[in-house]
Amino acid sequence: MTAERDKKPPEEWADKVTAPEDGAAEDGQIKEQNNEAEGETGPGFRVRDRRHWVEGVDEEEAEAAQKRLEKPAYVQALEEELKQKNETLREYIAQYKAAKTSMNEAISRIEREKAREVNFRIADLARAFLSVYDDLAAASNAAGSSDDIEAIRKGLELISQRIHRSLKEIGIEPIEALGKAHDPKIHDAVAVQECDDAEKDGIIIEELTKGYMLGDVLVRPSSVVVGKAKK
Repeated sequence: MTAERDKKPPEEWADKVTAPEDGAAEDGQIKEQNNEAEGETGPGFRVRDRRHWVEGVDEEEAEAAQKRLEKPAYVQALEEELKQKNETLREYIAQYKAAKTSMNEAISRIEREKAREVNFRIADLARAFLSVYDDLAAASNAAGSSDDIEAIRKGLELISQRIHRSLKEIGIEPIEALGKAHDPKIHDAVAVQECDDAEKDGIIIEELTKGYMLGDVLVRPSSVVVGKAKK
């Protein structure tokens, strides 16, 4: 029935079928003749499809349906914000990794420089005492082949002076102790001796072994005897 209606539309649809005007008919005839000349046939007029199911489509409803298929604006905004935050997070992660790598390299470099500096200090100390060791070896050989005690004594004095000079060159200074007030930070009191002089109370009256300082660092405390006034 539908096919029959399409082939022969109802009377109320007659005004919806547009027949070509006079000029258009002529154009249609010319086009038809041209089509026949090219081996094609076709009508010389156009028909607009105005069936009820075609005319019933509302453009506004179609647009609304299309919008319903699209994501809401707030969802799109959230997705865009999430994308930007992911990009920012990736940049922060890259910066953190670069900073961590740089920091590790700096720490390794500082550790190498410190170790190298310590080695230089040890080398300086070794050079100073290697010379002293050579002098001690020479004095020992001389003492074995000589009976001159005075010469041996003078040789040992020269070695002692050289040791003192070598210590001073590397920054090690002796601690002044004898006659000074006892300071437990740098003086190690191994004994206390009573004395008649009240002014010697708490004063170092004897130095057993000398102490040394390297700048503000204690190398070795002085071993001393501290005076104590009799009551």
